[in-house]
Amino acid sequence: MFSVGKHLKESGEAFAANWLLGFLAGLLGLIPVAGSVVLTSWQAVVGRSNAHGESAELKHLLEFDQAMERAQPGFVLFVASLLVGGVSAFLGTIGAVIALGSSVGLFFLAGAAGFATGLMADRPSLSFLNAMRTVGVFGKAHPAEMFKLLAGTGVVALLGAPLCAVGMIVTLPVAAGALYLAGRQANVEIETAAASAGIELR
Repeated sequence: MFSVGKHLKESGEAFAANWLLGFLAGLLGLIPVAGSVVLTSWQAVVGRSNAHGESAELKHLLEFDQAMERAQPGFVLFVASLLVGGVSAFLGTIGAVIALGSSVGLFFLAGAAGFATGLMADRPSLSFLNAMRTVGVFGKAHPAEMFKLLAGTGVVALLGAPLCAVGMIVTLPVAAGALYLAGRQANVEIETAAASAGIELR
């Protein structure tokens, strides 16, 4: 169902075609909470670039409609990261083991949130809660495909981290764009999964 390499390639091409906005999206995307608002707008930019070859403008990236909904993924990840850090700081060795396991969970939670924001990019009135519920239902129906997608895009997103996170200015928007493109390719299956759970995607 998902062609992770193809999605990453197409997202990279969209980044190259809109490189200035891509760098800005990556830079702003590193800001806790607010970054998810910009990355959701970036996913819509990738969609327009991929489908129609349209060059994006700054106003497309700084789209703040439904900003509170779009900020929720960043808030959830920020709070979860603080909790993991707090546990590891107070529980010593046991905390380090718990934190390591929790970090793997955070890795996949971040990917699921990115997939959810991709659904929201095409559906401005879709709430984050319904987007995440849809990701959950879809993931249960296609666990291997979701694991492959989240692992592949997550690794690419983190490739920029060793260089003091500077490289993530490129890798983060490319990974976010790939998650969006994957969701668009599987649109029929996603709509079907949402309908089966009584979730209205609009």
